[in-house]
Formats: sequence, structure tokens, C-alpha cells
Amino acid sequence: MKAKMEEEKYWKEHHNHQPFVKPGHTYEHYAAAYRTGYEGFHKHPDKKFEEVERDLARDYQQHGPALPWEDAKGAARIAWDRLAGVITPRDVSRGVRYD
Repeated sequence: MKAKMEEEKYWKEHHNHQPFVKPGHTYEHYAAAYRTGYEGFHKHPDKKFEEVERDLARDYQQHGPALPWEDAKGAARIAWDRLAGVITPRDVSRGVRYD
């Protein structure tokens, strides 16, 4: 529970720096996607994001999301990558590009 609260706090603080955030969209628009990413990482710790993306998209849809998966996927991905060690906190505060 504590880890979940820490992740939520982290993403609230760093949300506005992310490149996928569309103008006018607040943290609340992406909250379910961040949650899907960090909870999904703990559910599938030995997998890559791409290997479980379909499962994550289905989990995301169950949260009653504010955005379509394609618009929110970047938030799930970045939350996953943070826990997987793919990016560092410094990278996150600058934003991350996925080509």
C-alpha cells in the first residue's frame, strides 16, 4: 500500500513534465494509466512491457479510464519503465521520448 501511495505521489509531482501529456489534460486524466503501469509491473515482474501490453490495456479499461488506451499508454509505459529501471528519475523529470 505504501509503495502505491509513493508512486501516485511521484506521478502527481512529475506529470506535467511528460511529453505525452496533451494540453488541458491533468494528472487525473492519466491517473488510471500510471496505476496500470506500476501495478502491472508488480504483476508481471519478469516480463517486458511489450509482452503484456494487451493485458495492461485490458486492466486499464477496467478502471473506467478518462482517455483511450492509445492516448494513455505513454503514462503506463513510463510508470512501468521507472520501476523496471529503464529510466532514472532525472530522465522522468525531463520527459521520455518513445519513437
